[in-house]
Amino acid sequence: EKNVLQIIIEDTVEQIQRKHFTIWSGVALSKIDENSKKVSDIAYRKAEAMKGKGNLLIKRFSSDGTTMVDIRNWMLRHQKKYGFKFDILILDYLDCLDSHKKTADRTEAELVIVKSFEALAVDFNIPAWTAIQTGRSGFNAEFVEAYQTGGSIKRLQKAHFFMSIAKTSAQQEANFANIRIIKAKFAKDGQTFEDCTFNNDTMEII
Repeated sequence: EKNVLQIIIEDTVEQIQRKHFTIWSGVALSKIDENSKKVSDIAYRKAEAMKGKGNLLIKRFSSDGTTMVDIRNWMLRHQKKYGFKFDILILDYLDCLDSHKKTADRTEAELVIVKSFEALAVDFNIPAWTAIQTGRSGFNAEFVEAYQTGGSIKRLQKAHFFMSIAKTSAQQEANFANIRIIKAKFAKDGQTFEDCTFNNDTMEII
């Protein structure tokens, strides 16, 4: 019974809804249209079963000029208007945001964004998940290490938990990925999980 906020910037709400429908129904994304009645029925039953047990809200923000301050203010207004508290934030994803403090220095801007993201999580007292892209050296790598993360490495220092997902070309074909726990304040870091199921069509991560 949790209130989940999923903020998206690049995808459309409909694209993300289809991914949730895949998870709920077990029908792959590529097969949803040809199984539309089955998927619709399952999604409707799922939505009915969720009534009174929390909310799943997908909110799209513009890719042009959105800042963490915009997101924070929207969350405050929404909670006040509808009288409930968000329990978790999923932000897709950090690299799409602009800094609310105008600066020509890219590293400084990235740090402003990640500090604002952490502050939001602390002030709302909720877990908050997001993603950043790898640098060029991380493409097609067997594992992505801390130094291969895109942008300022200092962003990693603000994280309480940081994991990397890497796929070689062969793994991409086979729907596998390697996951490494680079940093964890509440668990053992340095753990490595090879050939995890990572299927974008079925939304399975095992």
